[in-house]
Amino acid sequence: MSFIPIRLFLARPACGDVSAGAERIPGFPRTNLPSETDGSLQAASTHPDTRRCRLVDIYEPPSKNAIVLFDGTDLSAWHKKGDEPATWVIEDGILSCNATGNIMTTELFEDCYIHVEFFIPAEGPGNSGVYLQGRYEIQVLSHDYRDMPDVKVCGAIYDVHAPLQQVQQARETWQSFDIIFRAPRMADGEKADNARITVLHNGMIIHNNVDIPGPTGGHLDVDEGTPGPLMLQDHGGNPVSFRNVWAVHL
Repeated sequence: MSFIPIRLFLARPACGDVSAGAERIPGFPRTNLPSETDGSLQAASTHPDTRRCRLVDIYEPPSKNAIVLFDGTDLSAWHKKGDEPATWVIEDGILSCNATGNIMTTELFEDCYIHVEFFIPAEGPGNSGVYLQGRYEIQVLSHDYRDMPDVKVCGAIYDVHAPLQQVQQARETWQSFDIIFRAPRMADGEKADNARITVLHNGMIIHNNVDIPGPTGGHLDVDEGTPGPLMLQDHGGNPVSFRNVWAVHL
């Protein structure tokens, strides 16, 4: 079996409609994405030297000026509320919540670009969240958990904005958020303009420069005029995993 490193832009790491994206890869007309945690692709090639091959997924690489917040090795960039050490579990380069509370970055952010990848296991609601500045939550939730209102599905800005489209993937599949965040603007000690956010879920736009009027539920604080951390939610110990988390100050 040959190993061919290839970039599948539509899918990112194990995301998206691979049947549609794979047809655009010359020489690989039949490609299937198994439900695996490594995000690899199995393909049948038309090339005589690669009749059967394994396409090796390449993670979204951090940009050159990125701050790597989790690279699979340690939690030195994170802590719990009150500066207690973060105690989530790291196994095989994967970070998983374990009912010990939310974790947040030591680094504080104003305008920023955030990349985070998450994985919802086979059991449980897969309920978590990604909080910009510790105040504004993008919901993480399994695609098949109850009949949720649109403002609470995966990718929603929790209880504020429903995603433009629902592109969450099946359980046991790595997914991604790419977030462009503009912090609130202040004037004379008062908020002059709300926070604004653009979000891509699995490479698809689900929020396009939308206004967030204030902190969402479960926020760290309501001091919108100050920088804040990236926070990952531990929602009652619901098992959710993360990898490849990085940020760029804008």
